[in-house]
Amino acid sequence: MTFTIKRPTRSVEIVTDLQALQDSIVAASDAQEAKGKNGVQALRQRAAELTQQVDESTLVLTLHGLNASQWNQIVVKRTDSKGNRLVKDWPGMISDALPVMLSTAHVKTDPDTTVELTASDLSELLSGLADSQVAELMQTVQVLNTPATSVPKALRELTSPTD
Repeated sequence: MTFTIKRPTRSVEIVTDLQALQDSIVAASDAQEAKGKNGVQALRQRAAELTQQVDESTLVLTLHGLNASQWNQIVVKRTDSKGNRLVKDWPGMISDALPVMLSTAHVKTDPDTTVELTASDLSELLSGLADSQVAELMQTVQVLNTPATSVPKALRELTSPTD
């Protein structure tokens, strides 16, 4: 019998038109406030159009966890010693990890068409992200590269037959 390791995967959505996102949120809020008043349908239509524009500008990255060796090399490369403590360069780790973690990429509105992204493309994309987008990527990279490796005791107890 042959076993292979199936690494965890997760998709991350990167909105590239943050202005359209902000405008869609404002339009949706305006539509909510205008309930029952004249013009509410136009506000809803505007919110829908802007949401479509946001979706058309959203890149969906499907990432997979790395094996321990690959991840450890990135961590070691991007960790410095500052006095008595170790400091991790998370943006640098993401920049190094993303090209090797990327399984697929597509535009949200066209999941059947693959977007080809080089390491240079990913680096340029990362440099333009908002802090909250970088934080989400950092969390995803960390979760994928530190997966659970055994079934927790509480899960075993929950799923075991009771007498």
